[in-house]
Amino acid sequence: MAVVFDACAIIAWLRDEPGADMISEIIKNEDCCYLHAINAYEVYHETFYELQVKKKLQVMQLRILNL
Repeated sequence: MAVVFDACAIIAWLRDEPGADMISEIIKNEDCCYLHAINAYEVYHETFYELQVKKKLQVMQLRILNL
C-alpha cells in the first residue's frame, strides 16, 4: 500500500511529537511512501524558520550577557 504524507505528519515526526511513533512504523513497514514537493517545502520552511528563531534567541542572550 502506498502512503502519502502531509507536512504536519513529517513535522510531528521530526519533533518527536505525539504520533511520531506511528509515522516511524509506517516508514519502516511500507514499500512506498510519498511526500508532495509542496509539503516537502513546507517541512523545509518550518524547520529553517525554527533554526533561525533559535539562532536569533542565542544572539539576544549573548547581547544581554554582554558577550
